[in-house]
Amino acid sequence: MTCITPIDPATGYDSYVVPQDTTLTVRHMLGNDPRPHYVHQSNLAEDRILLPLMSSVLARYRSMMNATAPPVHVTETEAATALARQAAWAAGAGQVEAYTLDNTVHVDKGAYTGAVPITVPAGSRVDGPTGTPFGEAYAGESSAWVADTGSYRVALASGP
Repeated sequence: MTCITPIDPATGYDSYVVPQDTTLTVRHMLGNDPRPHYVHQSNLAEDRILLPLMSSVLARYRSMMNATAPPVHVTETEAATALARQAAWAAGAGQVEAYTLDNTVHVDKGAYTGAVPITVPAGSRVDGPTGTPFGEAYAGESSAWVADTGSYRVALASGP
């Protein structure tokens, strides 16, 4: 947040702070930013100022996403892993070649040694239609960070 002109103490929290923080928090959620948000325990006591903000965040998120895409809570360790993977991918993505051919996603990592993020339709399978199910299902898709070396193939599931 940046400095702002003084707001009305009686209405400013609900009319300015909550909408601004809601926008920021939902932007982080939709941007796959796993960094934790911090609040003081006292924000849950007395005036419970955290509750209107959290209600606003959840209402905005739910208005944008359907029930198959609930908010996901990650541990601090999972957040650290995600941030490290995202940073490595941002630096090395240009070394990876990926394409779709014959209803299969082909990924060639070349010299890239980091994990590659792959998202495909739910029901897709590794190495062909009889292979093992790919990734973790979420919102009608399956995703995973693939750390295998060399090339990788995922047979896409047929449409619904």
